Amino acid sequence: MEQIECEGSTVAEAVESALKALGLRRDQVEVQIIQEGSAGILGFGRKPAKVRVSEKRWGTDEPRQQQGGRPDNQSKRPPAAPRDRGPRPQRQPETRSPRGGDRGGHGPSRDHDRPRRHEGGDRPRQAPAQPARPAGADRRPPRPAPAPRPQQEEIPLTPADVDAARGLAENILKQILSLMGIEGATAQTRWDGDQERVMAVVEAPGIDLLLGQEGKVLESLQFLTTVITTRELKKPVAVWVDALNYLEKREAGVLKEAQRGADIVKQSKKPFRLSPMDPAMRRLVHRTLANDPEVTTSSEGEGPWRKVVIRPKSGS
Repeated sequence: MEQIECEGSTVAEAVESALKALGLRRDQVEVQIIQEGSAGILGFGRKPAKVRVSEKRWGTDEPRQQQGGRPDNQSKRPPAAPRDRGPRPQRQPETRSPRGGDRGGHGPSRDHDRPRRHEGGDRPRQAPAQPARPAGADRRPPRPAPAPRPQQEEIPLTPADVDAARGLAENILKQILSLMGIEGATAQTRWDGDQERVMAVVEAPGIDLLLGQEGKVLESLQFLTTVITTRELKKPVAVWVDALNYLEKREAGVLKEAQRGADIVKQSKKPFRLSPMDPAMRRLVHRTLANDPEVTTSSEGEGPWRKVVIRPKSGS
């Protein structure tokens, strides 16, 4: 029995490679999964999928005659020769009597042109007329716009919770960076009392890998650290992770735009919508403008299009 072991990023890809090497179809082989593939974390620590593919056996190769069946040389009959039916006779044109309107087969038939009446001479019945509906009855009322979701009140952390959150965030960051293959990484943490969050600055050789395209890898690292720290602490806590001052510069630009929007709202008394941003940046804007007596903030939208809306306070 011929068999082969192949690897691939997924089980399907490994099986396809084995089929090409054996020159067989999928229904002609048996597949045994040795190892499932793993994508790792953020593309690091990836493991390939490994399968063992063997050819199926369909029993003995004895002729059918020995098994009580028909011999192989008689299993197939030669195709029968087509019958020669000869030329097909031509169809004669029909002729009708003068009463039917056709005189010797010439001229149009009046019976075909005359409209037929229903049996019994009754006229076709018409469907009963539907009562007229008032104008606008088919129109559905417009759906009301979704109300902005209120911001959840954050529970203040005690000094003991702050120290525990800093230690958890530092250890979690080191473990994630080690799984990503970044050795020798260090994370220095401190507590930001104004924004009530853990500030972590990562330093390591090859730190440029953490930024990614437009800081996407750094945002993912921050999200994972926040989720795991909150789960271990059993209390909601925000963790801010930065490298090469990337997020610090980005936050400065977001706060500048938020302040400009607040000034426009104070003058025009109309809402101002910021560009869509991630949850950490929205939280930064909410907490920064929370002490402004003339404006209020809320979030609207779903998913990656969720944004902060600045509105004037009632009575201001």
